Amino acid sequence: MSNPKPFVISALLLCLALAVFSPCLNNGFINLDDPDYVTDNPALRQPFPQNLRTIFSSLDLSAYTPLTTLSYALEYHLFKLDPRTYHFDNIVLHLFNIALVLWLVYLLTGRFAIALIIAALFGVHPLRVESVAWVSERKDLLFALFYLGGLISYVQSIKKGRRKPSLAAPLSFFILSCLAKPQAMSFPLALLAVDHFYERGRWGQLVLEKLPLFAVTALFAMIHLTAAQARAWDPQMGGIPAFSSFEKFLFTNFAVLVYLAQSLWPANLSIAYPYPSEIVSPFRWIVHASPFINLALIAVLLRLSRTDRAVRFGALFFLITLSLPLGLISSERIFVHDRYTYLPHVGFFTALVCLLADKRSAPILKKSAGILLAICVISLSTISFYRCKVWHDSRTLWADAFSRYPDMAVIYLNRGPASRSP
Repeated sequence: MSNPKPFVISALLLCLALAVFSPCLNNGFINLDDPDYVTDNPALRQPFPQNLRTIFSSLDLSAYTPLTTLSYALEYHLFKLDPRTYHFDNIVLHLFNIALVLWLVYLLTGRFAIALIIAALFGVHPLRVESVAWVSERKDLLFALFYLGGLISYVQSIKKGRRKPSLAAPLSFFILSCLAKPQAMSFPLALLAVDHFYERGRWGQLVLEKLPLFAVTALFAMIHLTAAQARAWDPQMGGIPAFSSFEKFLFTNFAVLVYLAQSLWPANLSIAYPYPSEIVSPFRWIVHASPFINLALIAVLLRLSRTDRAVRFGALFFLITLSLPLGLISSERIFVHDRYTYLPHVGFFTALVCLLADKRSAPILKKSAGILLAICVISLSTISFYRCKVWHDSRTLWADAFSRYPDMAVIYLNRGPASRSP
């Protein structure tokens, strides 16, 4: 891209994202996770470098996230507990991730316009708000930063024409990503999706090639399981519901449909969502039909993507990066989380945009593509802008959740203390 125009357009996209998430700069900390990670975290108050041992040996909130805690420690030593600094850094990290998404998709497709659209939809979507506006969800932003960096380094190695791509840079990025959030453990599978995109040979050989990365996955899986057992009960989240294996299977399938629906129509967003069994609705039959609906969607997608590798890669990437969050369903008090779509949305929008940009798409759709895209980006940006204000403080956040799901115990457990706080 020697032409400066793409860089100018990319800069404008980043300026738009900055404007969309700018209300976060007026937000404070909230009473869920922020005290444990930041405001009441003793490791942040220890002097450097003594606190490094504490940071890298402690297990925070059922997860091992030392790199994220280290970022908080640096902020604390420079700016103490000024929330504006923490929110500003979250926004900056998100802007970097938007740029990396644009770069990755451009490397894969060679089409700047497609990459720009995907990066824009990813960057301003309302499901991004939870990851950006919640200080404790720095984890999402950091793990995605290194995850995307690892993918880009791997793609560049393949594009150099090497018979066996170098894994040194991807492995380094992978370790950093795992140190930021356990959700990064899907990275080796994401590299296999890249291999499939480039049709790199036999699967057995490709898996053997990734054994060092799978070894890292196994190591961090053991650390994460230890962390989860260390904190099996959280008084702010309430008890974990008991479901049968069949119910867990149905809820996992239904969660995929919920994430897809929220991606296409981001309405009634909340920090907490109840399980389907806790809702009285005439649409409960969809829960039981969800496995068949998912199979039908996969069949349709396979048929439509026979000649488009980018669509197949996007769908695979969506499922791979969503696999670990789906595995947590029925082991948490909240059914689904907006933040879990942060990286999966890269795959979702890659598949969707490339599918709509296919030569076989309806001519009327292509003629109106610019107008439809502008409407989508403006609408998503507007929703995100006002959604950021909901995260102003604990009172506004839990009041918003209560207005949607007034019967959830987790909302009561957090709304009460928030309403009594000064």
